[in-house]
Amino acid sequence: MNRVFVYAFMYLAILFPCGGAIGAEALTLHGLFADNMILQRDIPLPVWGTSVAGDKVAVSFSGKTQEAVADKDGKWIVKLDPLKASSEAQAMTVSSSIGNQKLKIENVLVGDVWLCSG
Repeated sequence: MNRVFVYAFMYLAILFPCGGAIGAEALTLHGLFADNMILQRDIPLPVWGTSVAGDKVAVSFSGKTQEAVADKDGKWIVKLDPLKASSEAQAMTVSSSIGNQKLKIENVLVGDVWLCSG
């Protein structure tokens, strides 16, 4: 049941972004992605942001790389393959082909993500 909430939260965040201007010139990640985060295990993981239209963006994590091309509005999204839980912190790297921009997120774990409200 908790995975349903994670999916709903991720897709709502795609529909109603709170970080980065659309069509921004610089490579950006959505505000959900930051140092010290935990990614949900055993599901495909969307990672998204903005860049220059037509930019080829590569996301590398846990020894695997997925690529996407930014659309006419500069939006891009990749889906990482499902990962097993891990207590070993890793880094996620996002790079662009235009301008050789790179972003690095440190101390990323894979496990269970719980969303609660009260």
